[in-house]
Amino acid sequence: MKQLLIFILALFAINSYSNDCKTISKEKEYNNSDCILLGKITYVNDSYFEIKVLEVYKGENFKKIRSYIGHNSIYPDLGETWLLYLNKSDKNDFYVSGCGNSRSFERPFIDIPPPPLPKTDPYLNELNWKTYFKLAILELNLDISKLRQVKTQNKLRSVINNYEILEKQMTLIRLLLIVIVVLLGYLFFRCRNYQKEK
Repeated sequence: MKQLLIFILALFAINSYSNDCKTISKEKEYNNSDCILLGKITYVNDSYFEIKVLEVYKGENFKKIRSYIGHNSIYPDLGETWLLYLNKSDKNDFYVSGCGNSRSFERPFIDIPPPPLPKTDPYLNELNWKTYFKLAILELNLDISKLRQVKTQNKLRSVINNYEILEKQMTLIRLLLIVIVVLLGYLFFRCRNYQKEK
């Protein structure tokens, strides 16, 4: 009975300290994010960090942005370059979820990296770790390329929509010009006939 009570208490203790993170797809996080950018961390303290914006993939263009640190947020180091999926709070403050797809080039892992291999050959373990790190960097660069592609597609869609609107307006202007020319021709012939009658 005593062991069962200890087990239940330990289970509650583990749950109370567990993280609330749930895996979110990159597409869903893209759609839910207010701003997505590549930035360099220029200042860090216990409550917020500042980012020098290098490239914006979604949202407003900022030169510098501040993100607040909370319960499930990221904890970047000064000087790191991050791909950040930012959200705005009700107070218009930005924050970055530690549960999402934001990551840095120094720590490019979305999920916790796998545990090291059993103590076999240290060279093999190091080689596996370097390979895993390179794969994570490649995935980060691929994600950035995809974000650039989506940004370009959105701009192209916007240009096409503007062109279609402009084309409709030009058609209306042409019709209006035809009506004006017809009316001027009618008025010209009416005035000419009026002068001939006098």
